[in-house]
Amino acid sequence: MAARHKQSVPAAVRARRIGVPLVTLLALGSVAGASASPDNPPTGAAHPPVALSAPAPVSQDAERRDGVLVSRSGERPATAEPPVPRAGTAIGHARVDLQARWLSADLNVWSGPGEHTRLLRVLDEGERVGVTGSVRGEWAQIGHNGSLAWVRAAYLAEAEPEAPEPADPADSRAEPAEGDPADSQPEAEPPAEAPAVTDQPCADGADVESGLVANAVTVYRSVCAAFPEVTSWGGLRPGDDGFHGSGQAVDIMTPDSAVGDRIAAYVLQHSADLGVSEILWAQQIWTAERSSEGWRPLEDRGSVTANHYDHVHVSVY
Repeated sequence: MAARHKQSVPAAVRARRIGVPLVTLLALGSVAGASASPDNPPTGAAHPPVALSAPAPVSQDAERRDGVLVSRSGERPATAEPPVPRAGTAIGHARVDLQARWLSADLNVWSGPGEHTRLLRVLDEGERVGVTGSVRGEWAQIGHNGSLAWVRAAYLAEAEPEAPEPADPADSRAEPAEGDPADSQPEAEPPAEAPAVTDQPCADGADVESGLVANAVTVYRSVCAAFPEVTSWGGLRPGDDGFHGSGQAVDIMTPDSAVGDRIAAYVLQHSADLGVSEILWAQQIWTAERSSEGWRPLEDRGSVTANHYDHVHVSVY
């Protein structure tokens, strides 16, 4: 049987089989070739390791894609002007030209264009604000405490309201002439104050009061006396796992939002005397524990009744 001849494999091929890059092999070969000279013939001993230079540091502004360094800064699109700041972003971060407007009513200031956002504060009628010109539906953007906020655009007036003319002091000192009809005119009565809390029963109130705790009964009787136009009420709801189930809540039904505003304000004004823990009205909530925050917005629950637009809900301790 013929002897097998051992086939020699070139070094480059062997190197590729064990994973040595060809470039590295060529570099080592060139070094080895330079070392072998007539004055320094090869001895067959291993050569000392070759010092390779460290790779250049990679810029923080570059990233590797498929083994190739790509500068991220070269991909950034140029912007012609700074972006418009979002609600809550300091106006100083971008130039925002504000136009003067005046409030025609007391107005809630929200962090975004809608009552589902955070209520920041309430501005008084006649106050001056600066608008950015950005409008989303019924909402207008304003500058507020160095940030951006939103109010209802319908209550913004372009002209400053005229201040009432001061009364002439001489008019108050003038005595009416004898026989002047002013002599017989009665003095103007002082403005009526908000009705006080009462514990007097309301007509036909037995059904509403059934199962209510003492504070809830007082809320019902006081609101009934102060707002006789209210004819529909909600009280105890057996099986309810909230305040209605324990008799600690009263629902004051009204389809008139203006009346609802007045009822909510009345209950809030007398909350300490009535033992009120919370008030819900028009998708907002007030609680005694967080009274310093005023009215806070509620999430949308999907209906007029669930969002408390047709009744004022009052919970008590």
